[in-house]
Amino acid sequence: MKVQDTRHSVILFPASACGWCFAEVDGASVYRFGPFDSRQIVEELVSILFPDVPRVELTDSSDLLDDSALMTRGNAELMPTSCVNGMDAPSP
Repeated sequence: MKVQDTRHSVILFPASACGWCFAEVDGASVYRFGPFDSRQIVEELVSILFPDVPRVELTDSSDLLDDSALMTRGNAELMPTSCVNGMDAPSP
């Protein structure tokens, strides 16, 4: 039985040439949009199109990454710090 991937997120990142891009990650699929003229335009679009979807902003140019690398970078940024460090999050 194949396990369905249910991760859904949006990744914002600067384009290598100029402007900003975003990518919707839906399970194992990546949909790229852009480049747009400014980060503000991307923020507005993402807020309207994906109001309840977790998002992460990468500070370096990531448009040259392939889809798998972009998903890996975005998912790593979304993980709680305790998971990245291999520690369990403290109980409330």
